[in-house]
Amino acid sequence: MGRDLVQEVSDRVTDRTSKDRHLSNLLDRVGHKEGVRHAFVKPLDGYKREVESASFDEFMDEARSFPEYEPLKVAFLEIGRFSVFFEVLGWEASETERQRK
Repeated sequence: MGRDLVQEVSDRVTDRTSKDRHLSNLLDRVGHKEGVRHAFVKPLDGYKREVESASFDEFMDEARSFPEYEPLKVAFLEIGRFSVFFEVLGWEASETERQRK
């Protein structure tokens, strides 16, 4: 799930493969415009390429503690939290729908 979550977050934050824009619309509303979202995704994509067993939690720990992320640390942490929240909600919704059938 770790590497898959990294890919899902990376794709949804910038709408690369999203069918909907729910996450990016929310991020826009709370002040994380497209430029900040791309600034978040660029190191996330790099992390995914460099780390064989990529973990979203590990990336977020880096964003929280590495000095190069300091200027955008608060934004990165908020984007990360919203992204995980959306992934969980999406999984819960699809699981609930599956159970109803």
